[in-house]
Amino acid sequence: MDDKKKFAGRVGVIISTYNHPVWLKKTLWGYASQSYTDFEIIVADDGSFPETGEMLEQAKEEMGLRIKHVWQPDLGFRKNKILNTAIQATDAEYLIFTDQDCVPRQDFVETHLYYARRGHFLSGGYFKIPLAISHQLTKNDIERQRLFNLHWLFSQGVKWHFKCTKLIDSKRFTRFMNRTTTANASWNGCNSSGWKSDILRVNGFNETLCYGGEDRELGERLLNMHIKGRQIRYSAICVHLDHDRPYKDLSIVKRNKERRKKIQLSGLTLTPEGIYKEKEQQSTLPKKIFFLNSYRSWGGVDKWHLELAHFLSKSGDDVQILTKKGSELKKWALDKSLKIHSFSINSFFGPFKLLGLFLFFRREYPDVLVISHSKNLKIAGPAAKLAGISRIIYCRGNALPITNTFLNHYIYGHCLTDILANSEETKKIILQNSSTLFPDEKIKVIDGTDAALLEMGGNTNNVALQFKEFIHS
Repeated sequence: MDDKKKFAGRVGVIISTYNHPVWLKKTLWGYASQSYTDFEIIVADDGSFPETGEMLEQAKEEMGLRIKHVWQPDLGFRKNKILNTAIQATDAEYLIFTDQDCVPRQDFVETHLYYARRGHFLSGGYFKIPLAISHQLTKNDIERQRLFNLHWLFSQGVKWHFKCTKLIDSKRFTRFMNRTTTANASWNGCNSSGWKSDILRVNGFNETLCYGGEDRELGERLLNMHIKGRQIRYSAICVHLDHDRPYKDLSIVKRNKERRKKIQLSGLTLTPEGIYKEKEQQSTLPKKIFFLNSYRSWGGVDKWHLELAHFLSKSGDDVQILTKKGSELKKWALDKSLKIHSFSINSFFGPFKLLGLFLFFRREYPDVLVISHSKNLKIAGPAAKLAGISRIIYCRGNALPITNTFLNHYIYGHCLTDILANSEETKKIILQNSSTLFPDEKIKVIDGTDAALLEMGGNTNNVALQFKEFIHS
């Protein structure tokens, strides 16, 4: 299977390093031998001497690799900070994270991309070899893949132990071991991967943490965001070269473990000490936004729906359209390369539709659900609320009163978090039959000029800018 069939998006491999150009070069030999070649390497350098930069310039020419070198001054162990810088330095959609001392097997990148799924991050591990073999390892050993052959390793003095099972060359066995291993699918900095948009949603790595499982903290916040870990420790293989760790401090390791435990209990997703430190900056981080519109017809609201989704997608949000199969909205969304889920909501209240949407929302878990039609609202609103979606927005463009019924009181009072109205008159009429139907301060009104654009389905740039600010507030 060729590269394009396996993965269509842009791919980046982020390699952390600090003053070990010999080990890093051996790792780069592994990436020069990959079966999947359409990726860039971002070397996240925590203050190395110039020798590392010089070696990387040579590697670009000798190995034919696309390499970006991101460097920061040596002010102590600040790996997480340079990783955040590396994330910002690439436009890759999917990121694989590893270290300077982890030589990848030739199918390493291909394997990560094969198992990559939306709503998941991948958790790998490593096979460690002794210091003597690490020093003796040659370019030929890596290019010919001897390093990953158990018979060769045994001939070099490696003794059999259980972790040798990672190098058993059997797809059936590796799939079995991935499913049955007792190891948690945690974020391991030497061998993990995920979608850049998901990593940005949690504000990247916590820059205050020092060595000792500091990268695993990111995984705990991803799990709290309902981004599930998937185990591939027996499929995505890298060999760890041995070296000393003078920076290791057992008290810091213990403190990091305690912090991860607190995050598990608290449900924290966003670190205040990540890529962005200011709350105003953090509000610009990407969100996963679903637009729900199951109507087959095409009108002003549908065009507005499409234009907003397209604008937010271009500005970095993970935007997906939920619409009816064969609808005009789907055709136009495909033309704009937006992600689409096809389904229909026809009945006033369908328990099976509600259950299906609930399970879908629980699996996908967006940050925001935007609903544009009242029939969609009656089923999708309760389903989204039950699934735990934090922001449920109803866009209302009709200046018609809302019936004062028990169901509407439940939907507006308990399911919706916000209403977007196209005029002050619409806002007034929403509350006409019952002043307690929905809190006044939770109804956002678009100004007159943009309200006209909303109704007409014209140029929605001004509306989109207001809506983006509204969504990210």
